[in-house]
Amino acid sequence: MAKGHTHVGVNYKAQLRDALLAHADRIDILEVTTEKLFIQDDDPILRDLMRKLPVSLHGLDMSLGSSSQLDDSYLRKLQHALVTNDHLWFSDHLSLTKEGGTEVGHLMPMRLGEASLGSAVEKVKVVQAFSRQPFLVENITYYYPMPGSDLPEAEFLTRLVQQTDCGLLLDVNNLYINAVNHAFDPDAYLDAIPLDHVVEIHLAGGSHKFGMLIDTHATDVWPAVWGLFEKVCARTRPRAVIVERDSNFGAFEHMLMELDIAREILARHGLYAPRPVSVAMTTAA
Repeated sequence: MAKGHTHVGVNYKAQLRDALLAHADRIDILEVTTEKLFIQDDDPILRDLMRKLPVSLHGLDMSLGSSSQLDDSYLRKLQHALVTNDHLWFSDHLSLTKEGGTEVGHLMPMRLGEASLGSAVEKVKVVQAFSRQPFLVENITYYYPMPGSDLPEAEFLTRLVQQTDCGLLLDVNNLYINAVNHAFDPDAYLDAIPLDHVVEIHLAGGSHKFGMLIDTHATDVWPAVWGLFEKVCARTRPRAVIVERDSNFGAFEHMLMELDIAREILARHGLYAPRPVSVAMTTAA
């Protein structure tokens, strides 16, 4: 993991474009949905913000879990987006969003096994060839294990990193929700994954529904998630932290307050100071 100070920002949403532009000086980094850039020049304020701020690109539809190879049309659009937009790194999810030509419509858990690991390794290597910047894989929320899985997620991610040298986007909220819903120890999960490859962290809010926790990105970050984030900060040096919000935005000042909470936690561990984001990704001493 690269040494240096962690920067704190938000994911871009068109509903917030004016507020983001007005308060760009209080945001260190902007996460932009990669697929949004497949549509050229549809959002001039986003383009303005991308000139003002460092950018992390975050994809939704790569579908590392598909049994087939990556979609050629998607790859062409992805390559163009990566080449034509400055970015520090790009990422996508350990998930399945399409299979056999059918779009699932959401981030579905993929089967975790030897065959799917080999397939995911090859897919990661393909997209790594598109950019000199690091590619990161994110852990998702799942409400049921995919039938046929025989590898724990932490082992799957670890071996994926070992075989590709990709980075990790650790979603702390997803980890917390999964740990509660499936009754496992999140600390043990953190012990099992290569934390030295965590480049970015996601924080978000969720809801209680149907007798379980649900990842909604529509509420404040839970106190328990802040607590788990503090544990992560004691054990690794992420390059960026993104506080995600997809709906129910409320006053933007409140979102800025959550960025400040993240900064305070990072500062307690010597990880925060206002300086340009480094794009290097090396192993910490």
